[in-house]
Amino acid sequence: MDYFRIDLLDQYWIDKNNDNQTDFCSHGEIYLKINDQEIITEKDGAWTVASAALRLMKSALYGYDGENDLPIISCCGYLMNYGCPDSITWDAQINNDTIELSNFRFGEIKYGGRLLYQDSFRVDLGDYTKQVLAFARKIKRFYSDNLPRVFSGKSDQDEYEEYWRLFKIYFDLLSERCSSLI
Repeated sequence: MDYFRIDLLDQYWIDKNNDNQTDFCSHGEIYLKINDQEIITEKDGAWTVASAALRLMKSALYGYDGENDLPIISCCGYLMNYGCPDSITWDAQINNDTIELSNFRFGEIKYGGRLLYQDSFRVDLGDYTKQVLAFARKIKRFYSDNLPRVFSGKSDQDEYEEYWRLFKIYFDLLSERCSSLI
C-alpha cells in the first residue's frame, strides 16, 4: 500500500480579516504528500480550501475524474462552479477497500498544465477517508466559528446553500463509513 497524506495547515478569508463576511470560500495552506514526494507544502501559498474539501469528500465517496471534473485543489475560484489554472487534481477510482490515485496534474491541461505523476498509487480507502474527513471537519469548524456570510444577491446565496447541502450529505456519508471501520 502506498503512503498518502493530506492536511489543512491554516485557514482564513482571502484578506485574512476575521470580520470579512463577503468571502464565501475559505482559503489556506495545504500539505499533500505521496510516498516520499511532497506535492504541496505551506511554501506553495493559499488555496481555496472550502471547495477542496467538497471535492476531496466526493473523491472518497464516488471516485474522481480529474480530467472532466473541476480540479480538486485550486488556488482561486468559488465554492462550486469555478476552476482555476493554478490547481492540482488527480483521478481517484475506488476498488473495494482501496482507492487508486493516478494522473496527478498541476494546472489544468488546457492551460498548459503538467503531469506530476502518471503512475497510480493504491491507498487504503479507510485511511484516505479519515484524512479527508479531518480536512472537512476543519472547514466546518472554521465556518461555524466565524461571522455569518452576507450575500449580495440570490445567486450567491443559492450557491452557498447548495455547497453546504452537499457538504452535509458527503460529510455524513463519510462519517458513517468511518464509524463502521471502528
